[in-house]
Amino acid sequence: MEYEQLYNPRTFTEFDIGFHSRSTFTNHLTVWFNTNFSPFNSFDYFEPRNDGWYYARPPMMDFSIGFSPDYRKKFVVDGNVGYWSSKRYEQNSYWFSVEPRFRVNDRLMIVYEFSYDHQKNDIGYVTDSTKADNELAILFGKRNIDNYENVLEANYRFSNKSSLAFRLRHYFITLQYKDYYDLTRDGELAPSNYSAANDFSYNLFNIDMIYTWNFAPGSEINIVWKNAISSYEEAGALQTLENNIERDYLKNLKKTIETPATNSFSIKVLYYLDYQYLKRKDKKK
Repeated sequence: MEYEQLYNPRTFTEFDIGFHSRSTFTNHLTVWFNTNFSPFNSFDYFEPRNDGWYYARPPMMDFSIGFSPDYRKKFVVDGNVGYWSSKRYEQNSYWFSVEPRFRVNDRLMIVYEFSYDHQKNDIGYVTDSTKADNELAILFGKRNIDNYENVLEANYRFSNKSSLAFRLRHYFITLQYKDYYDLTRDGELAPSNYSAANDFSYNLFNIDMIYTWNFAPGSEINIVWKNAISSYEEAGALQTLENNIERDYLKNLKKTIETPATNSFSIKVLYYLDYQYLKRKDKKK
């Protein structure tokens, strides 16, 4: 059980009851199960982005399960799945990830991970403004959020002193608003006549390649190449996500790769200098 408060002022924010179990069997298969339940309103003093305001988050529950086999095998698959739910605003979300791991030989390891997270009727901050009477108005929105992430990693060891690491990651998120609300002083949501579109999509595509050579005890050279692409699209005023933003994953990926990229190349040398060795050598002289 967890009871949380703000530090200053000392006020209640959240109470959770959770159960977490993790077991490893004799065949080295590890499984886990987590569940959490918040029976009362939680008070979020950070989401409104303004001092003195808070959002009363409704009660919720969630659970997740996962497994991870014996990594000594040549090919294994890790997995995880979860679900979250809150009734007041008909909110729910689910997520899953799958991670195949292939040890080609003693030198080469390849790992691929795909994860997806869908949030239905997520509630969060949109913007704020000052009314004619100088009173602050904070706008919240109900939105659907989809997160995709693909990660491909490969590690090759030339010897016990040199290795090459490769990592490719593509992160893609779309956010589509359904309703807007005015946040009240007691943390509740009131209907709003706000109608501007705030839907958006964001892509981040990265490639990192690092060659490492341990040329002496405690000393190494790193040769690093980085490639980065990012793109952001938003719906204009009174436009819809379908009309202005590409939601199809493969079409979106193609569009992202065609975006101009930033490349960087760097070399870093770390040399371990043994002061005691130099001191002894100087005394001999």
